[in-house]
Amino acid sequence: MGFQVASAAPESDDPKSDPSYPVLWGGVVMAKGNYLLGLRPVAAKGDRFDEDRVGLDHLSFGLESRAALNEAIKVLDERGVPRGEVRELTSFGICVLPFRDPDNIQLELTAPL
Repeated sequence: MGFQVASAAPESDDPKSDPSYPVLWGGVVMAKGNYLLGLRPVAAKGDRFDEDRVGLDHLSFGLESRAALNEAIKVLDERGVPRGEVRELTSFGICVLPFRDPDNIQLELTAPL
């Protein structure tokens, strides 16, 4: 999707070893143009993402074409990432490919119809 690593925390089990603690400990910030996406693996032991809790429901990333979406399908399949089927959402003018990250957060890739 064209994101580049803007900043990554050093690998360590000690949060104080990271100079950006507690902002980035164990995580990474990805950048694309004016967009920054911060990802952190830190949570209470045993806590897992739940889309029915207050907060994030899903993330959707727009691709430029259906050809790019088809290429993403190939990459997901090659890497063994389970995914749903492409659905056409005519009211939005897009087609959507849903899949989930390792924390069970729903991600979507979309392309214009």
